[in-house]
Amino acid sequence: MVLVIGISGVTNGGKTSITNELKKRWKKQFVLHTVHQDDYYKDEADIAVDPENGLLQWDVPEAFHMVQMKAAIKESILKLEQSPSQTILIVEGILLFCDSDLNKMFDRRYFLTLPLDEAKLRRGNRVYEPHDVPGLFEKHVWPMYLHYKRQMEKYVENVVILDGTNDFKTVVDSVQSDVVQFLQ
Repeated sequence: MVLVIGISGVTNGGKTSITNELKKRWKKQFVLHTVHQDDYYKDEADIAVDPENGLLQWDVPEAFHMVQMKAAIKESILKLEQSPSQTILIVEGILLFCDSDLNKMFDRRYFLTLPLDEAKLRRGNRVYEPHDVPGLFEKHVWPMYLHYKRQMEKYVENVVILDGTNDFKTVVDSVQSDVVQFLQ
C-alpha cells in the first residue's frame, strides 16, 4: 500500500521544510518518495500576464504542467507499490487541492496557513528566480492564496489545517502523529 500525502498552502508556509523533515524522520521506517509542484512550473514565457496589472500569474493552476505532474505521481505510486515495505509518497506545493483529479490521489491532506504580515515577511526574505517584482505579493500572490484557500474550504474534505506560525517541531510532530494514527 502506498500512502499519498499532500502538503499544500500559503507561500513560504513551510511545505518543503516539513516534507524534508518528515523524510529525515521516516527514512528508516518507510520507503519514501517526494514530488514537488515547483518542479512543474511552466517557463516564464508561458506564464499568463494579468491584463489589469501586467503581472505574471505564477500562483494559478495554469502556471504548472499539471498533466505531467499527475503522470509523475501516478508513476511514483506504481513504482512504490512494488515495494514490500510500507511506502509513503509526499506531494507538496501551493495548489495541490484545486485540481479534482489530483486531489483524489491523496490519502491525507495538510494545508499550511499564515497571516498576511507573516507571509509577506517570509516571502520578502526569500530570493526567487525570476525575482518578485514590486506589487506581485499584494496584487497576485496573496489574492490567489485567499481565492484557492476559499475554494479548498468549500470543495475539499478531510484537510488538516496547520498554523505555520506555530513552532516548526510542533507542526511536524502533529503531521507525523496524524499519519501514524492513520496507518494504524
